[in-house]
Amino acid sequence: MDTRLIAKVLSTDKDGECSVGTGYPIAENLLITAWHVVVFAERDESIPIRLEWPDLGYEDAEAEIIYAGGSLECDIAVLKCKTPPNMQLLPSLLARRMPKEHEPWATRGYPRFSKSLDTGGKRKLSPAMGTFFPPDQNCPKSHLLSQGNPLEKGDWSGISGAPVFHEETLYGVISSVPTQVDERFTVILIPWLLQGDNAPKFQQAIQVATDAAIAKLSAYLNRLLIAEIAREIAKPGAALLDKFRGHFERQNDSAGDIAAYLVDGKQIDSVQQAIIQLNQMSTKLRLWGKDNPVGWKYYLQQIETICGWLLLKTISPQWWLQHAEDFQGKKGSTLTHQVVLESPAYIEVLVSRSFGQPARYTLDKYHKPRPYDDEYDILLFDANACNAVNYELLIPVLKDLYHNPPSIRDYGNSDLEDLLSDIEDAALGLVEARGGKIIYYLVSNDYLMLLREQHWFPKAEKRLSPCIRFICCGSAGDNHHHSPCVESESQRELLRQVGTLLRMSKE
Repeated sequence: MDTRLIAKVLSTDKDGECSVGTGYPIAENLLITAWHVVVFAERDESIPIRLEWPDLGYEDAEAEIIYAGGSLECDIAVLKCKTPPNMQLLPSLLARRMPKEHEPWATRGYPRFSKSLDTGGKRKLSPAMGTFFPPDQNCPKSHLLSQGNPLEKGDWSGISGAPVFHEETLYGVISSVPTQVDERFTVILIPWLLQGDNAPKFQQAIQVATDAAIAKLSAYLNRLLIAEIAREIAKPGAALLDKFRGHFERQNDSAGDIAAYLVDGKQIDSVQQAIIQLNQMSTKLRLWGKDNPVGWKYYLQQIETICGWLLLKTISPQWWLQHAEDFQGKKGSTLTHQVVLESPAYIEVLVSRSFGQPARYTLDKYHKPRPYDDEYDILLFDANACNAVNYELLIPVLKDLYHNPPSIRDYGNSDLEDLLSDIEDAALGLVEARGGKIIYYLVSNDYLMLLREQHWFPKAEKRLSPCIRFICCGSAGDNHHHSPCVESESQRELLRQVGTLLRMSKE
């Protein structure tokens, strides 16, 4: 929460007296506050609403209401205004998920009790904090538990409309304040308003904020991809820069120029086409690879890494925005507490090697399915085989995380805990070795659906979340409202190209 951006919201009544509330900008020229702060029977509507940002020495005297919730049950309003110049807001500012019970909240506003002789009778920013109650899934209004007894401070009038934050995410606005011992603060929850068809007029009113956030995320993602791909191309091991220069006939390009050529969409118009270029270049280099097996192996590792970064571009910025909080760790308990898309240093991408590969297997002397060989990633999916489902789903993850993985046969009589422990150890080792980067593990939609069908997966996903997050690359036929993938990419063809690239390392 940037406290400098917390605004006084001043509405004038018919007697010429100012009513004070609080508000917070959610995008350039857009601010939210409580509905009752700006809509009340005594208000003189001929006098525009005035906004003041005392810490910035800035004000706007002509704010107008573009959305009004209409009741205390939806006590929120959106104002069109002139926000302070050069204002910086996180793209993931607005919460998309409902708060969890006991998660902490904090706010600041301009309550009446903050007037003092020290401030010349003017109100100053005052804090309140506590934890969330379980939200009502059928209503945007929810109770807040306060830290200490808020009534000891006095009259809270004026804090209505104040932004309610959890960490750096805005969850709602203060609606009502306690006036008696048995009363609590209440909040109007933004995530509820953004869900489905709960509040289409609110969603329409803040569309400019959503569009701005998506544009920022797109820009962050492109900069991230170009920087990381350039870093990979510039590594000396396989002379990748020279190979790209020769393939694209761009002899004077830097690693950054090549990365931008692959990513920015100006000349290569899709991720699929970019990966086709990687495949074509790699096919041309096979003869060189036969004469240089060590260099070829290192080259393919680098190309697979670049492929992983490119695949992140197939994921819609709208999906990133919707799930930003899912990729945000908790301070003190994980290796990062940043929204990773804004912090390139915390990202590592691994691509599941199971893309595009059919299951191959053999039978042991008891006619139970066994791996085709120790190098192959996938076991037969067979419900009659002990742990076969767990093996098929988890061993590809384990082998992707290890450069020199243990033999699959070592897990012949192991239970699920052994597999998860080894995955966790390997992932944490990679995260620590890479300076704290959380791993994005990209998998096909079918694979992720199978994972989620397993009774053990919710606990396993939470356990692994400090170090590895599963991201779906989608598949043809996904409903575009639920798929994370941009509609311009053919997922079936994309995965086929990825499979072609990954199989080269198996030859």
